[in-house]
Amino acid sequence: MREKGEQLLRAWAQDYATAKRGESSVLVDGEAADGRVYLYGLRNSACAAVYVHPSGAVAPILAGAHDRCLDACRAAQDGEIDVADRRRCPLPAVRIDGIDRQFRQVTGRRVVGAIEHGESVLLLGFVGSCWAVACARGQRSPRGPAFASWRGVAFRAMRHCSS
Repeated sequence: MREKGEQLLRAWAQDYATAKRGESSVLVDGEAADGRVYLYGLRNSACAAVYVHPSGAVAPILAGAHDRCLDACRAAQDGEIDVADRRRCPLPAVRIDGIDRQFRQVTGRRVVGAIEHGESVLLLGFVGSCWAVACARGQRSPRGPAFASWRGVAFRAMRHCSS
């Protein structure tokens, strides 16, 4: 199990690096109330629908099958999913050293948000239909990408908008 987790983190770190170079896995980019909605992924694979606030903060809408995520994007665009309602569609945040930080948009295939902190980056992404957060240490770290808990970091509950 540990090996699969490490493979997943390496894939996420590679996905993040690819997006940082300007490559994009955005399949849909559309306007929504007070922001934009995006569909990330591949047509024949798991995808993610996300809302991006004008500040650049990311909120998960749905992860899973392409058609369901595409429908969720359309629903967000049509106002059926009220992405501007922070109670229904909160912008996930992490408290680092007493300061709330929100995930910023990443246009990866599996990684849709990131919080950079020192030599590490906290990644928001999906595996199948599940949302996950992982910490990838800097590329120069001898330990490489790994799940980690940071001292001084507190996670707030995260759920997707369509729940």
